[in-house]
Amino acid sequence: MKRLLDQDTLRAMARGCAVLGAGGGGDTYYALLQALQAAEDFGPAALVDVDELPGDGLIMPCGGVGAPLVGLEKIEAGDEGERLRICCSARPDRL
Repeated sequence: MKRLLDQDTLRAMARGCAVLGAGGGGDTYYALLQALQAAEDFGPAALVDVDELPGDGLIMPCGGVGAPLVGLEKIEAGDEGERLRICCSARPDRL
């Protein structure tokens, strides 16, 4: 049975990140809002076990670096993953 990152799970993860990050990662609220919106728009994401991935598969990790609030000042298009896929001329197995 696959574990899904639904809205309840995302909220619990955000609370855990806030506590374990001890404030060093900034406020988790804005990232939570983005994740909740993505779950509403596209449905909950399924977690995949590493054994389910092909050995030569392309995995595109996503994340942010730096102060999280700076991200609010930048305009995101939402198609960054697709543009990277085109640039690399490859289809990722997972993001």
